[in-house]
Amino acid sequence: MKTSLVSLGFLLGDKVMAAKPKKEITHHFALQCLECETIVMSLQRHSMVYCGCENYVSVDGGFDYFKAGAKDISKIKSLKVKIL
Repeated sequence: MKTSLVSLGFLLGDKVMAAKPKKEITHHFALQCLECETIVMSLQRHSMVYCGCENYVSVDGGFDYFKAGAKDISKIKSLKVKIL
């Protein structure tokens, strides 16, 4: 049996949530460790990426959210990366 959006709305009490169209992603955020010059950027949700030095710059979240950390935040630089 095929379920149309109308009958699905009836089954759910007329509270049908239409899927929002995804926004085109043109930019992404990354951090650069000023101690080792490494650029760290997370590309997937829950994919934490670290630099290799003792400052331990980290980025997490991919395109869903942005979570970052470092031992010394005065030694990081925020970058906006253009997605081609």
